[in-house]
Amino acid sequence: MLEKVSSMASFRELHVGPNCELEHLPHEYALKKMDVLGEVVKLAGDLL
Repeated sequence: MLEKVSSMASFRELHVGPNCELEHLPHEYALKKMDVLGEVVKLAGDLL
């Protein structure tokens, strides 16, 4: 889990929207990034 939190820095420039930056990534890589992003959101929700 600590690895996932330490990878949060990679999401600073990730923009999810109509022109999502994940479009140009390989499918498996994009899914992994979205999985980690989901974990970050869950952790943030637990802190509130």
